[in-house]
Amino acid sequence: DIIASEFCTGNADFVATFRAHATRCAAVVFEHPYLAPLVDFVPAGKPIVYSSLNVESDLKAALLAPRPDATLRMELVNTLEKRLLDRSDLVVCVSSADRARFGQSHPDKRYEVIENGVRTDLRDYALANRSATDDLLRGRTLAVFIGSAHMPNVEAVKFLLKFLAPAVPEVTFGII
Repeated sequence: DIIASEFCTGNADFVATFRAHATRCAAVVFEHPYLAPLVDFVPAGKPIVYSSLNVESDLKAALLAPRPDATLRMELVNTLEKRLLDRSDLVVCVSSADRARFGQSHPDKRYEVIENGVRTDLRDYALANRSATDDLLRGRTLAVFIGSAHMPNVEAVKFLLKFLAPAVPEVTFGII
Protein backbone atom coordinates (compact mmCIF):
# COMPACT_ATOMS: atom_id res chain seq x y z
CA ASP A 1 0.00 0.00 0.00
CA ILE A 2 2.86 2.41 0.70
CA ILE A 3 4.32 1.76 -2.75
CA ALA A 4 1.03 2.87 -4.35
CA SER A 5 1.78 6.42 -3.23
CA GLU A 6 4.98 6.43 -5.22
CA PHE A 7 3.37 5.39 -8.49
CA CYS A 8 -0.30 6.44 -8.49
CA THR A 9 0.31 9.79 -10.19
CA GLY A 10 2.51 8.15 -12.83
CA ASN A 11 -0.41 6.24 -14.34
CA ALA A 12 -1.86 8.69 -16.86
CA ASP A 13 -5.11 6.74 -17.40
CA PHE A 14 -5.69 6.43 -13.65
CA VAL A 15 -5.07 10.15 -13.10
CA ALA A 16 -7.35 11.09 -16.01
CA THR A 17 -10.14 8.91 -14.64
CA PHE A 18 -9.63 10.31 -11.15
CA ARG A 19 -9.74 13.90 -12.44
CA ALA A 20 -12.91 13.23 -14.45
CA HIS A 21 -14.71 11.80 -11.43
CA ALA A 22 -13.30 14.41 -9.04
CA THR A 23 -14.81 17.21 -11.08
CA ARG A 24 -18.30 15.61 -11.16
CA CYS A 25 -18.65 14.31 -7.61
CA ALA A 26 -19.92 16.13 -4.53
CA ALA A 27 -16.86 15.12 -2.48
CA VAL A 28 -13.72 13.03 -2.89
CA VAL A 29 -13.20 10.21 -0.39
CA PHE A 30 -9.76 8.85 0.38
CA GLU A 31 -10.09 5.47 2.11
CA HIS A 32 -6.47 5.44 3.33
CA PRO A 33 -3.54 7.82 2.89
CA TYR A 34 -1.68 5.94 0.20
CA LEU A 35 -3.29 7.77 -2.70
CA ALA A 36 -2.73 11.17 -1.05
CA PRO A 37 -0.62 12.41 -3.98
CA LEU A 38 -3.90 12.59 -5.93
CA VAL A 39 -5.07 15.53 -3.79
CA ASP A 40 -3.19 17.70 -6.27
CA PHE A 41 -5.83 16.74 -8.85
CA VAL A 42 -8.86 17.56 -6.69
CA PRO A 43 -10.50 20.78 -7.87
CA ALA A 44 -10.17 23.76 -5.53
CA GLY A 45 -13.07 23.94 -3.10
CA LYS A 46 -14.07 20.30 -3.58
CA PRO A 47 -14.65 18.69 -0.16
CA ILE A 48 -12.29 15.89 0.79
CA VAL A 49 -13.18 13.13 3.23
CA TYR A 50 -10.39 11.09 4.77
CA SER A 51 -11.97 7.79 5.76
CA SER A 52 -9.19 6.53 7.95
CA LEU A 53 -9.18 2.84 8.64
CA ASN A 54 -6.42 3.24 11.25
CA VAL A 55 -3.90 5.76 12.42
CA GLU A 56 -1.53 4.57 9.74
CA SER A 57 1.50 6.21 11.32
CA ASP A 58 0.95 4.07 14.44
CA LEU A 59 0.03 0.88 12.59
CA LYS A 60 2.93 1.02 10.17
CA ALA A 61 5.45 1.91 12.88
CA ALA A 62 4.83 -1.48 14.47
CA LEU A 63 4.67 -3.37 11.17
CA LEU A 64 7.76 -1.79 9.65
CA ALA A 65 9.98 -1.75 12.76
CA PRO A 66 12.02 -4.84 11.77
CA ARG A 67 12.75 -3.56 8.27
CA PRO A 68 16.07 -1.87 7.47
CA ASP A 69 14.22 0.87 5.57
CA ALA A 70 11.68 1.47 8.35
CA THR A 71 12.75 5.07 9.01
CA LEU A 72 12.50 6.02 5.34
CA ARG A 73 9.11 4.29 4.90
CA MET A 74 7.74 5.83 8.09
CA GLU A 75 8.70 9.30 6.90
CA LEU A 76 6.61 8.66 3.80
CA VAL A 77 3.66 7.26 5.77
CA ASN A 78 3.73 10.25 8.14
CA THR A 79 3.90 12.69 5.24
CA LEU A 80 1.02 11.05 3.38
CA GLU A 81 -1.22 10.85 6.44
CA LYS A 82 -0.46 14.46 7.41
CA ARG A 83 -1.14 15.61 3.85
CA LEU A 84 -4.62 14.10 3.91
CA LEU A 85 -5.35 15.34 7.41
CA ASP A 86 -4.25 18.85 6.40
CA ARG A 87 -6.48 18.88 3.33
CA SER A 88 -9.55 16.98 4.60
CA ASP A 89 -12.83 18.66 5.38
CA LEU A 90 -13.99 15.59 7.31
CA VAL A 91 -12.04 12.75 8.91
CA VAL A 92 -13.93 9.53 9.56
CA CYS A 93 -12.36 7.44 12.33
CA VAL A 94 -13.15 3.87 13.39
CA SER A 95 -12.57 4.56 17.08
CA SER A 96 -12.55 7.36 19.61
CA ALA A 97 -8.89 6.52 20.27
CA ASP A 98 -8.06 7.17 16.60
CA ARG A 99 -9.99 10.44 16.74
CA ALA A 100 -8.06 11.51 19.84
CA ARG A 101 -4.77 10.56 18.18
CA PHE A 102 -5.53 12.59 15.05
CA GLY A 103 -6.78 15.44 17.21
CA GLN A 104 -3.32 15.79 18.77
CA SER A 105 -1.91 17.14 15.52
CA HIS A 106 -5.12 18.41 13.88
CA PRO A 107 -7.42 19.62 16.67
CA ASP A 108 -9.54 21.88 14.47
CA LYS A 109 -10.65 19.23 11.98
CA ARG A 110 -14.19 17.90 11.79
CA TYR A 111 -14.28 14.26 12.92
CA GLU A 112 -16.91 11.54 12.89
CA VAL A 113 -16.40 8.22 14.65
CA ILE A 114 -18.01 5.24 12.94
CA GLU A 115 -16.85 2.12 14.72
CA ASN A 116 -16.02 -1.13 12.97
CA GLY A 117 -18.57 -3.85 13.46
CA VAL A 118 -22.25 -3.82 14.17
CA ARG A 119 -24.18 -3.47 17.37
CA THR A 120 -27.52 -5.14 17.10
CA ASP A 121 -29.60 -7.59 19.03
CA LEU A 122 -29.10 -10.76 16.98
CA ARG A 123 -31.73 -12.53 19.08
CA ASP A 124 -34.43 -10.23 17.65
CA TYR A 125 -33.13 -10.84 14.13
CA ALA A 126 -32.99 -14.58 14.71
CA LEU A 127 -36.53 -14.63 16.07
CA ALA A 128 -37.84 -12.62 13.12
CA ASN A 129 -36.04 -14.89 10.66
CA ARG A 130 -36.25 -18.10 12.64
CA SER A 131 -36.69 -20.61 9.82
CA ALA A 132 -33.90 -19.14 7.67
CA THR A 133 -31.61 -18.91 10.69
CA ASP A 134 -32.41 -22.43 11.86
CA ASP A 135 -31.87 -23.87 8.39
CA LEU A 136 -28.51 -22.14 8.10
CA LEU A 137 -27.15 -22.72 11.60
CA ARG A 138 -28.97 -25.86 12.71
CA GLY A 139 -28.97 -24.52 16.28
CA ARG A 140 -25.28 -23.55 16.30
CA THR A 141 -23.88 -20.16 17.31
CA LEU A 142 -22.71 -17.92 14.47
CA ALA A 143 -19.49 -15.88 14.66
CA VAL A 144 -18.68 -13.62 11.72
CA PHE A 145 -15.31 -12.15 10.74
CA ILE A 146 -15.36 -9.33 8.18
CA GLY A 147 -12.14 -7.98 6.71
CA SER A 148 -10.24 -7.05 3.60
CA ALA A 149 -7.11 -8.79 2.30
CA HIS A 150 -5.04 -6.53 4.58
CA MET A 151 -2.32 -8.78 6.00
CA PRO A 152 -3.42 -8.55 9.67
CA ASN A 153 -6.89 -9.69 8.54
CA VAL A 154 -5.40 -12.55 6.54
CA GLU A 155 -3.40 -13.63 9.59
CA ALA A 156 -6.53 -13.43 11.74
CA VAL A 157 -8.45 -15.69 9.36
CA LYS A 158 -5.58 -18.19 9.34
CA PHE A 159 -5.71 -18.20 13.15
CA LEU A 160 -9.48 -18.68 13.10
CA LEU A 161 -9.26 -21.62 10.72
CA LYS A 162 -6.25 -23.33 12.27
CA PHE A 163 -6.83 -22.83 16.01
CA LEU A 164 -10.11 -21.23 17.00
CA ALA A 165 -12.65 -23.04 14.81
CA PRO A 166 -11.37 -26.53 15.70
CA ALA A 167 -11.44 -25.58 19.40
CA VAL A 168 -15.12 -24.59 19.33
CA PRO A 169 -16.90 -26.98 16.94
CA GLU A 170 -20.29 -25.83 18.24
CA VAL A 171 -19.73 -22.46 16.53
CA THR A 172 -20.26 -21.78 12.82
CA PHE A 173 -17.74 -19.25 11.48
CA GLY A 174 -18.69 -16.94 8.65
CA ILE A 175 -15.73 -15.23 6.97
CA ILE A 176 -16.48 -12.29 4.74
